[in-house]
Amino acid sequence: MTIDRIIPRLYYFFTILYFLRKIDNKAEILFHIKDMLLGRRAVLISLNKTWHFKVRDLYDILAIKEVFDESVYLPIFRKLKRDTTLIDIGGYIGDVAIYAKQFRKIKEVITIEPLPDNQELLKFNLKINKVKNVLVIKAAVSDRNGSKKFYIHPNKGQSSFFKYSDNVTNIRVKCMTLGKIISLVRTSNLILKCDSEGTEYEIFLNTPLKLLSRFDGIIFEYHNDKKMKALTARLEKAGFSVKTKKHPVEPNLGIAFAYPL
Repeated sequence: MTIDRIIPRLYYFFTILYFLRKIDNKAEILFHIKDMLLGRRAVLISLNKTWHFKVRDLYDILAIKEVFDESVYLPIFRKLKRDTTLIDIGGYIGDVAIYAKQFRKIKEVITIEPLPDNQELLKFNLKINKVKNVLVIKAAVSDRNGSKKFYIHPNKGQSSFFKYSDNVTNIRVKCMTLGKIISLVRTSNLILKCDSEGTEYEIFLNTPLKLLSRFDGIIFEYHNDKKMKALTARLEKAGFSVKTKKHPVEPNLGIAFAYPL
């Protein structure tokens, strides 16, 4: 581990320990925590006796904490007035798709996830939470349709088109443009959540302004401060006001909110 990763690792570890107070079967996680740290064991967890998830490691738990405890995506759901479709880029383990279904105006979720292991877990978690009307698309969102090389990292949540280290394998995955996905929407109102591990720039910068302007709200994780200026200008040109919130310990990471003017 490099020195610059010590503080983030400590932050995530203690964040998860604090989150355990809301997990009903926390004793099971603590008992298996060594195997989970090494990614050797999957555990079923129950959150507030309401939500249920199969998780493989502490990164999966961290994703659930961000969505259900920190409510990082809540702003996108606050002012829904009509029947709405959520496009969920980076479906991961189904956390946001499941979270969205508690909002009455969300009539459909289209979740896009390219990694087979994540797809399997996503579908399992949807099933055990009895969440329906979710279209799971086995693909990645890109600037073009076709296929690309996709790198699988030890932390499955960081798998992407980018090779961050040598400790990775790769597969070819199907790619779809955001425009292609929008064509599948059956409601007049739509919102977008995007966590695509760095490809948010190629997605938004290559989507026609007319299509971007169809969204009643966009929320996404960004991974490079230097590129955000161009992306913000693009979204503003499409008719949005853009605000950002920096991650507490990751210098090039944050959440961006885009709302129609």
